[in-house]
Amino acid sequence: MTNRLAFRMGIALCLGAVAILALAGTWNLHLQRAHLTQVVGLSADRVAETIRGSTRDAMLRNDADGLHRLIQNIGAQPGIARIRVFNKEGRIRTSTDPAEVGRLVDIRAEQCVACHQTGRPLDRLERTDRVRTFRGEDGQRVLAIIAPIHNELSCHGCHAPPQRVLGVLDVQLSMTAVDEALVASERQMLGGLAATVAAMVLLVGSLVWGLVLKPVRRLTRAMR
Repeated sequence: MTNRLAFRMGIALCLGAVAILALAGTWNLHLQRAHLTQVVGLSADRVAETIRGSTRDAMLRNDADGLHRLIQNIGAQPGIARIRVFNKEGRIRTSTDPAEVGRLVDIRAEQCVACHQTGRPLDRLERTDRVRTFRGEDGQRVLAIIAPIHNELSCHGCHAPPQRVLGVLDVQLSMTAVDEALVASERQMLGGLAATVAAMVLLVGSLVWGLVLKPVRRLTRAMR
C-alpha cells in the first residue's frame, strides 16, 4: 500500500512539473512571437518611410514609369512580399504585381478597414493601427503597413488643398523568417521539456526509492 502511495506521489509530482514547464514554455513562445512581430512592424514602418522618400521626386514629376521602376526595384529585395500605391479613390496606381494595376479596391479590404471602419483619417492613425497580419495566397503569414501620401506644399500645383492625403502606400513584408525562428524555438522547447521530464523522473524515482521504498522494505523485513 505504501509503495503504491509513493509511486502515485512521484507520478503526481512529475505531471505537475511537466504542466508548469509546458505553460511557461507556451507563454515564452507567445511573448517571443509578439516581440518578433513588433520588430517586423518597425522594419515595415522604416521601409515604408524609405519608399515614400525615394518615390517623392517621381511623384512630383508625375513620372509614372519612374515610380513603377522604383517600386519594382525595391520590391525585389529579400523579405518584401508586395508594394502597392493607391490613389485617394482606392485604385491601385502601381504595384509589384502588374496584374492588379488599375484595380479598384473595396473599402472593406484589409488595407482599408483601418480608416473606413473607424472613421479616423489615415494621417491620424497610430502605427499599431496601420499594421495588419494575414495569410498570403501561399499560406504564409504576411505583415503589412499602410502609410499616407500627404499633400505637401510642393504638391499643391496639381492637388489643391484642403485634401490632406493624396493616396496610400501599402508595404507587405514576409513573416516566413519569423515563423521559422518560432518553429525552431518550439522544437528547442519541446526537446528541453523532454530532457527535463526525463531528469525529473529519474530524480523523483531516486528520491522515492531512497527516502520511502527502501526504508519501508527494511522495516518490513525487520518486523518479519
